[in-house]
Amino acid sequence: MNAEQEIQNLIDNMANNVENTGSAKLSVCDERNWDKDLWNYRHQIMNALRGRGYVVNSSTNYEVLDIVVTKKLELK
Repeated sequence: MNAEQEIQNLIDNMANNVENTGSAKLSVCDERNWDKDLWNYRHQIMNALRGRGYVVNSSTNYEVLDIVVTKKLELK
């Protein structure tokens, strides 16, 4: 499986988790022993999830980027 397929599967799985549990989380880092493809394509991953209508928030702590995805609420 190539990087594009793996990332697409990750996005699909995260979307399923959000639908089933209300949220999903992904942590990425530009260090040894971390998945380099996830780091390199982190913005595209977040954009793809936003494109599906999810809310995507991110924060960095000790060089690790945590990405949290939730369902969009229709608040009035």
